[in-house]
Amino acid sequence: MDVAEKIEQLLGDGLVKPVNVFERKHLDKKRLFSESAHDTHFSWLEDFKTPFAEFTHAPFKVFSEKKDELIISRADSKGDVKKKALRLAQTKRVFSEHAFVLAKDSEKKQVANIPIIEEEEISTFSKFDDVVQEVKNREKKKQKP
Repeated sequence: MDVAEKIEQLLGDGLVKPVNVFERKHLDKKRLFSESAHDTHFSWLEDFKTPFAEFTHAPFKVFSEKKDELIISRADSKGDVKKKALRLAQTKRVFSEHAFVLAKDSEKKQVANIPIIEEEEISTFSKFDDVVQEVKNREKKKQKP
């Protein structure tokens, strides 16, 4: 913010627009929901013809379907899996949605009650609802004593 204010002073013109965080804005669903993924690892969502939202400026990527929501984070290495799952576990408390880590390769099936699904396994699902159901099933398994 300081940098923007300094640039404003140099230019003599406003760059920063004030925002009222308490004002409710109408979200344009056409801009929010997409039909194509910027990340090719999530192209399977396109195959299911599932509307989704991709947030590329968050510490994780979020995809959401209208009926059942999923928060998905992608882990490129085995070392990333635990870190991403722990972050999703914290995020899940805020959003109260189902979440999983899409891993390139993982020896673990679950971390902190967050299911880990390998990229190869995603191709075995025939529709988006199957992915949601699998995530729900894996979450239930861990919760049982």
